[in-house]
Amino acid sequence: MSRRFSLLLVSMLLISPLFTGYLLNVPTVDQVTAQPGGWPSTPDWISLNTDPDEPGCDDDRNVIETFYFVDTEFIYLRMETVNPAGWSGTGPGSPGQARFKWWFCTVGQDASIFGTSVANAEFQLILEDRFNNGGGVTGESTPRDGLGELTLMDDIEHDQFTIRWNNPAASPFEYVRNMPGTTQSTDSGGNSTHWVRVLGTGTPHPPAGGTQSAMSDPNIGYMISGNFVDMYVSLTALHNPAKICLIWATDIHNANLDQAPNCDRPEETTCRPHPGIPVINIDVDKTLTTPASGPAEKGDTIIFTVTITNTGLTTLVTVPLEDFYDNDKLEYISANPTPDHGPHIHSPGVGHLGWDDLTGAGTLAPSGDITVTITFTALEILTTSTATNLAKVIEAIDENNNKISGEDDASVTINAPPPHGDVSIHKTLLEPSGGTTYLDGIVSYSINITNTGSVTLTTVQLQDLFDNSKLTFQSAT
Repeated sequence: MSRRFSLLLVSMLLISPLFTGYLLNVPTVDQVTAQPGGWPSTPDWISLNTDPDEPGCDDDRNVIETFYFVDTEFIYLRMETVNPAGWSGTGPGSPGQARFKWWFCTVGQDASIFGTSVANAEFQLILEDRFNNGGGVTGESTPRDGLGELTLMDDIEHDQFTIRWNNPAASPFEYVRNMPGTTQSTDSGGNSTHWVRVLGTGTPHPPAGGTQSAMSDPNIGYMISGNFVDMYVSLTALHNPAKICLIWATDIHNANLDQAPNCDRPEETTCRPHPGIPVINIDVDKTLTTPASGPAEKGDTIIFTVTITNTGLTTLVTVPLEDFYDNDKLEYISANPTPDHGPHIHSPGVGHLGWDDLTGAGTLAPSGDITVTITFTALEILTTSTATNLAKVIEAIDENNNKISGEDDASVTINAPPPHGDVSIHKTLLEPSGGTTYLDGIVSYSINITNTGSVTLTTVQLQDLFDNSKLTFQSAT
């Protein structure tokens, strides 16, 4: 049983409206090998922020919460809407023509909302129902087909996405035509290779909320299902940034790609949550190694293996470990490596072992792992039951002084011995207390019989043998 934990780094930066932009040489996008195999499971999504239900906002794009998740190749994004998400209308520019937008700030982390527009973001991901399924200009005034088109584009030198990709003064419009090869006269960055568009398939809207998706591209993809709008983008398509922060908004179809209207966008005007990429990430996996198949008996050797894997993109410099076990069922024998602390009692019935830093004098690089084996002996118990062993990595530290924790447990069944009767007998001399008597002196003994078996004894017979040449029986109770 393995549990995965992921953490994005968080920092707060002062926003300056006078930022003039960082210069970045953007090479051709290297294709990742494949699209993701699926979407994060419900517990894996991390809440980015919540947003009030604004009156008057079209509920098919009225966002109530946003989420994210990051692995080693992709960042996944989710919007949850009040009503089923998507397109409740097909007419161009109609309120039912929703746009779902994410902006990525990969340099400086200073993107923010100025008035009702986003500035200083380097990339934008926008999902809408384009005319003619994302095709040419013809049909721009006709109803859409109800299937989404997802586009990733760049604005490295902060010309504004509208000017760079949809400038009416520089027809033809690249965004409209899906033709990124034309250089805008106002674009100081020249032609871009950071342009990807994918076309959705599935259930056309309206009504909104029908399941549709585009998941065959290794760079970007989306899925709409019910009240959720999910998107992914590869870190490679974002030029493998060292840092990234996010802004989201929903809008209706219009010529302003940079627009982030009050309905709907986050309450904060700065990008959030300033997550750090590369990701600090760890996986803790605990398994029962011995006995490999089947329960244990009293006296059997029990071995647990703990594997700690650096599943992130930063190097871990400190990896502590704590191990908790049922000490009324398991007797600690040894561990490799030897713990720095323990064994000792953590709480009633719970034993504890501790390691300060499993990396020793080294580090744990991305994709590297550390293995710990812990050996116990099964104790005798009266009732067959399970002994659980819990391994916890608490605040491992990476090269950037960020912290991550993880845990996993494994169990072994210990069988109680078969039902049997057994007794222990203890005989004690009561008097004379000094152990020496004289002729006609009183000698008395106490005999204690204890049922040490696992069944009730209904008959207990006792014989007491004594030297009748020296002792004369007087009485017994």
